[in-house]
Amino acid sequence: MGRSSGGFYSPFVLFLFCFLLNNRGSLSAEESSTSQDEENGLTLNWTLATVSMMIILSLMNWSNEGILPVLLLPFQLFEEMPVPGGKFSYTFTVTNTGSTTRNITVTTKVDNYMLKAVISKPTFSLNKKQSHTGMITIAVNRKARPGLERKVFITITDNEGRSEHYKRFIVVREEPVTNDAKPPELIFLDFVTSCQKNIKKHTRCGAGNWTVLFSAQDRESGLSIIDVDDHTISTVWTEDYSPGQVIRPINGKISTDCCRKRTVIIVKDNNGNTIRIPIYFPDYRPTGVPKAPSHRPKSIKMTAVVVSGFGICLLLVIVGTVTAQNWKKIACKRRKKKAGRIIRMEATPKVSLVI
Repeated sequence: MGRSSGGFYSPFVLFLFCFLLNNRGSLSAEESSTSQDEENGLTLNWTLATVSMMIILSLMNWSNEGILPVLLLPFQLFEEMPVPGGKFSYTFTVTNTGSTTRNITVTTKVDNYMLKAVISKPTFSLNKKQSHTGMITIAVNRKARPGLERKVFITITDNEGRSEHYKRFIVVREEPVTNDAKPPELIFLDFVTSCQKNIKKHTRCGAGNWTVLFSAQDRESGLSIIDVDDHTISTVWTEDYSPGQVIRPINGKISTDCCRKRTVIIVKDNNGNTIRIPIYFPDYRPTGVPKAPSHRPKSIKMTAVVVSGFGICLLLVIVGTVTAQNWKKIACKRRKKKAGRIIRMEATPKVSLVI
């Protein structure tokens, strides 16, 4: 699962900086996908910032002197972050590119009950070529779990109509773990195959595959990478997760071509602790993988035979003991009915002499 590291942002920022200087525009970074309604003459700009490698946010830092934009700083955690129980803010800019004055109304909402959005000064007027910068503040419920990815919607309504836009953000952990020395955990859940039992018969690749279902988790610093060592023979899929922000189990599957009997799964946490586990087809899979009925190991069959033999022997002993005890009682009753005197009777061997 290749994930971009965001390293290309540096030359992009320099290019953007030079571009803005040449055009004598604002030095705040504006998203390239700026929404603009040419007919209505209304432009909505979002300022850029980033929280992690994967998700670009529109966050702003507070200061006594005003709002300072945060430009493309991956891997850095700021004071105002969407942490459980905290608040964070970001700005938007609405520009009237038309030729008449317009009355603007801005509304916002968040697609999760764990979050509440409040917008400052939702109604204002814009003369032609005039811009207004507003701020949205998001309050995060303390019970919101890290790794929660949601959208903030903003709706702009003017004299002519309305348009809706949204930004993505992610709830992060309040204090990232930096002293994690434990490797991630990996549990194998199931095994599915379309291959023949004898994998040597698969001389041609692409005829089928065998798949192992798994669950990976890191309870300390969070998962960072789930991958395979050779993408030419294996593919790995996982449910969506945010690197370094998820401590819950992440389910996935790794699929390998029938022409190969071995693959390696790699799991890495956010502190660099890594596990590499080889998986074999079919009888040498990790013990955590439940065995498919068609590939039961010989050891299981031998155990069943031994257990069955032991059960038969035990049954014979029980039947023999009960029979001997009953025979003893019957023999005693018969002896009492006969005339004479019992001289001797021993339990071992179970023989009585009657005179």
